[in-house]
Amino acid sequence: MKTKPKQWFSASEAARYLGVSVDKVRQLDESGELPAERTKGGHRRFSRRALDAHFAKQGNRNKPKV
Repeated sequence: MKTKPKQWFSASEAARYLGVSVDKVRQLDESGELPAERTKGGHRRFSRRALDAHFAKQGNRNKPKV
């Protein structure tokens, strides 16, 4: 049985996925370049769609790290 791909990522998971630091992911959110949703507790959550769009926009040739 196939596992459904993860759709929402924490800041650390998003950083690993994009190959950047957690601080960079926070900066991208604060600048509006990589929008995040917030949990009730205020934690950032990034959609796979937003991460893939950012990745493609940067012109990276390597696949995201899953």
